[in-house]
Amino acid sequence: MSADEQNKSEQATAYKLDQARKKGMVPRSADAGMVVSLAACAGYLWIRGDQLVGQISALDARALQQAAYLVIDSQAVLSLFGSLVTRTAAAIAPLIAIAVGAAVVGSVLQTGLLFAPAALKADMARLNPAEGFKRVFSVQTLIEAVKACIKMVVYGVIIWRSVAAIVKSAVHAPLSASALGTALLHHGLKLITTLLAAALVFALIDQVIVRRAFAKKMRMSRHEIRQEHKQREGDGDGRYIDFRNTTILLTSNVGSELTASLCADPALAPDAEGLRDALAPELLKVFPAAFLGRVTVVPYRPLASLSLARIVCLHLDRVVHRMAETHQITLTYDEPVVDYIVGRCLVQETGARVLIGFIEQHVLPRLSTLWLDAFSSKQPLSSIDIVLGDRDAPPATALIFRFPATTQGRLTDGVNADAEESLVGQAL
Repeated sequence: MSADEQNKSEQATAYKLDQARKKGMVPRSADAGMVVSLAACAGYLWIRGDQLVGQISALDARALQQAAYLVIDSQAVLSLFGSLVTRTAAAIAPLIAIAVGAAVVGSVLQTGLLFAPAALKADMARLNPAEGFKRVFSVQTLIEAVKACIKMVVYGVIIWRSVAAIVKSAVHAPLSASALGTALLHHGLKLITTLLAAALVFALIDQVIVRRAFAKKMRMSRHEIRQEHKQREGDGDGRYIDFRNTTILLTSNVGSELTASLCADPALAPDAEGLRDALAPELLKVFPAAFLGRVTVVPYRPLASLSLARIVCLHLDRVVHRMAETHQITLTYDEPVVDYIVGRCLVQETGARVLIGFIEQHVLPRLSTLWLDAFSSKQPLSSIDIVLGDRDAPPATALIFRFPATTQGRLTDGVNADAEESLVGQAL
């Protein structure tokens, strides 16, 4: 035994067993198919045996009657013999079909529905004489030969005893053709039942031997298990990650000032190729040339005012949806508010994410304060309207949050009342 085989002390992993199954390597016992086939034949003869014997007996009787009047001629003899063989084959065809189908079912019960195209591929290594010699004179081949000899002896003894009993009863008993057929059916069922019992014992023993041999063949060393784990682990959930069809985006602020200056005037801004060439010296100051040669540089132009306004509206609409779904409050805003937020953010230096930060710092806290105040005072708050006051003022006073409120027991919603409540909202 080699050192590699001695180190294989661990049971095969589910992944290795699955890969072996795809190659058609599964534990399979030939005796199991034989057991199922014999059981199916015994069942068919038990149910339909009388009809089968009647058909064959009628064919034999008819053949003997025709033989008495048969003209000794080769053509006539062949015609009679062919007719007899054809009708006999038609009579026993269901039995043969059941035997074959049962053998297939027995194989499927062992391995399940298995289709392994990899097992059909030509393997030139199998033509190696040295490997073939090792397989012929291996321990596994010796075990299979001993098993075959034992089964041949047992099956031979059973068949010899059954045939001897049939001959003895048929010779010493004057039976008609139908009675002889019934007797042969009885002895045939007894023979099949005895063979089935012996085959069942052999199948159980062989199943244990085959599965143990297969498990031993599939054993793995601890190093192989670690290597398999390294190859298969992808993310935290153990999913296999395939990077063959992956696009990786790397972003950097290198050259952002140069890009802003070149694109300050849209009429004089260079195209994508010109902008990429202009950024090349700036990129070489930070990244190695070998790295830049392996990536595709895609320069990002500064966002236009219309794009920035769309980004602001996108995030404000998310707040509107959340207020309506969670608190049943109708939140509205107008276009001047969007323009104010865009104008207050230095997008060229910090990027568009500063717009989100503005909403999180100057809009969401004040909405939360208004909702908490209405909730604590048990006053209904059904709508909030964000409008722009003084454009040059800081956000705390430029953005006005108007909402209807109850005053002296009644609900007011006018210009003056809204203005008053907006001041209250700012104070909150």
